[in-house]
Amino acid sequence: MTIQKKILIAEDSNIVLNVVSKVLENMNYKVLGVKNGKELLSKMEKENVDLILMDINMPKMDGITCAKHIRDHNDQRIKNIPIIALSGNDKNLSVEEYRAIGINDLIQKPIDFDQMAQKISSTLN
Repeated sequence: MTIQKKILIAEDSNIVLNVVSKVLENMNYKVLGVKNGKELLSKMEKENVDLILMDINMPKMDGITCAKHIRDHNDQRIKNIPIIALSGNDKNLSVEEYRAIGINDLIQKPIDFDQMAQKISSTLN
């Protein structure tokens, strides 16, 4: 029996959160959802997760600020969790700019679910 990988999604849109969660659950991932960066940081203290999928534009704390907090964390387990950004990319950042912030990869909105599945599985393996 393989251990189910756990993905934490930070997304303020209920529709996007629900659809992405259903797709990931159908791919046999355990999914946790939060609405913003502050909730994500709090959830990571309590839960071991294998991957973070994070919207860039969120209330209370945006994805870029949240990624910087994760990468500056004292706990190596938290500090090294892979992060994939979900973004309409209104800031027009390149993948290299996201990587410089500490975000491993980018999935553009509207989401291509085949591409999302491929990026998640390659990041986790």
